[in-house]
Amino acid sequence: MIISQSEATSGEENGGSTYPMIFQSKIKALRQMLPVVKGRGLEGLELPLGYNVFINALNIPKSGKKASKMNRKIRTVKPLPFTENQFDFIVNVCCINNFNDLHVTFEEAHRVLKPNGVLVLGFIDRQHSMGQQYATHLPLIPFYRQINIYAVEKVVFELSRAWFNEFSFCQTLFHLPDQITTVESPQPGYGEGAFVVVRAKKKDML
Repeated sequence: MIISQSEATSGEENGGSTYPMIFQSKIKALRQMLPVVKGRGLEGLELPLGYNVFINALNIPKSGKKASKMNRKIRTVKPLPFTENQFDFIVNVCCINNFNDLHVTFEEAHRVLKPNGVLVLGFIDRQHSMGQQYATHLPLIPFYRQINIYAVEKVVFELSRAWFNEFSFCQTLFHLPDQITTVESPQPGYGEGAFVVVRAKKKDML
């Protein structure tokens, strides 16, 4: 399987140190949508170990002076260094914001997934007030100038175009960041929580 994680949208992804309850709420929602597997932890997240595909594809340093001075560029994912039909599932956490062509990105995920493989995406919904704030204020920061905050409907549309189906959803982060003092329980669907997890199944191409 593949796991990818980005620090592109907020400080709580950085090990959960800034907003630990937000971070853990996201992880709880992701766990609910993951296939049942056994694996080692990834950076303390207690998720299966995988290839950090989008960080490697973008070649973006995670921290340090080089990262802070870097002129972030949005691009589609490079061809992954894997053969077709190789992985049972892919987990992508807050990385789709780095790409301006979701269709090509999802096509590449489709290529490396096995038949009936699963793609799990976690991201901030643009239609939520938190997503609208991100879309308004993040571009004012040079490093995030070209960031994309996507609505759930847009993500589902592009997944469908890339031959995914059987969508399921859960959501979390129902309050403002400073008001989240405990780990929130994820709820099915989307439209109320700021963070949405979409699970989609690879469909055979005709």
